[in-house]
Amino acid sequence: MAEKVLVVKSDLIKTRYGSNSERLIEAEEAEFTALVNDHYAFIERDAAETDPSLKQIIPYCVVTYDGHIYMTQRTSKQTEKRLHNKRSVGVGGHINPPDTDAENALIEGMKRELSEEMYIPDGYTFRFLGLINDDSTEVNSVHAGACYLIEAPSFECSIRETDKMTGQWVKKEELPSYYEGMEGWSLIALASILG
Repeated sequence: MAEKVLVVKSDLIKTRYGSNSERLIEAEEAEFTALVNDHYAFIERDAAETDPSLKQIIPYCVVTYDGHIYMTQRTSKQTEKRLHNKRSVGVGGHINPPDTDAENALIEGMKRELSEEMYIPDGYTFRFLGLINDDSTEVNSVHAGACYLIEAPSFECSIRETDKMTGQWVKKEELPSYYEGMEGWSLIALASILG
C-alpha cells in the first residue's frame, strides 16, 4: 500500500507567508498549525513529489545540547534520492494519516519522526522556530518545513536508522566549515539559529 502524506495547497502557504530561500520565515506556531489543520489533505507520496501546486508539510527538528548541534549525513539508502550524501542538521519527515488522530498533527508527526530516526533521552524540550518555504530547487518546491529546535537533555543521542544516515555532535561555531555539501533547509535553519 502506497504511503499517504499530508499536503496543503502551495498557494495558501505562499499567500500567507511568502517564500524566502535564505532565511527562516517568522510564523506564529498556533496560526500555522491552524492553517494546516483547516486545509490539509492526504495524497500518495509519489504524486505529491511531482506536484508543485501542493506542499508536503515536514516537521524539521534541529537537535542541540550544550553549545553543539547534531549533524547527520544521508547515505545512498535514503528514500529521497535528491538528498543523497547531503549533510543536515534537521531530522524529520512526512506527516501520515495516524498523526491526525492527535490534537496537533504537526507535534505528533514531529515526535514520531524524531523517535523513528534518533534515540534522544527522555526529558527533551522543543520550541517552534518558524517556517521553511524555499522554492529554489525541485525538491524544495514540493515541501515546506515546520522548523523546531529540540533541546536534548544530554549528549546521549544517536541515529537509529544507521543504514540511512550517520550522525555526530558539532560545536556551533564549527558548523560553517561543513556548509559545503549541506542541504538547503539546514543552511536556512542555521542562518536563524546561529545569527
